[in-house]
Amino acid sequence: MTHTYTRTGTMVERKIRDEHILVPVGDNLYELDSLFTLNEVASFIWNRTEQGASGAVIAANVVEHYDVSPGEAEADTQRILAELVEIGALETQGASD
Repeated sequence: MTHTYTRTGTMVERKIRDEHILVPVGDNLYELDSLFTLNEVASFIWNRTEQGASGAVIAANVVEHYDVSPGEAEADTQRILAELVEIGALETQGASD
């Protein structure tokens, strides 16, 4: 998990009551038909990508914030980051030091 993750600018997060939702923005009407709901951990991870953090740093933040093992945090972080890349919310910037 040495890649750095940055937001693509194609989605914004909105909090409605206790729900965290990613809303597509832009010119593509197909993309505007989709909303993505984030659970608490996914929202926590999304918020760590604002400054372009690496997956390893984000996983370490998850361990510090939640009562999970480093292995579980790494697996969950990797899965969530991959899903955010898949929907076009994030992009990888290559390996970080």
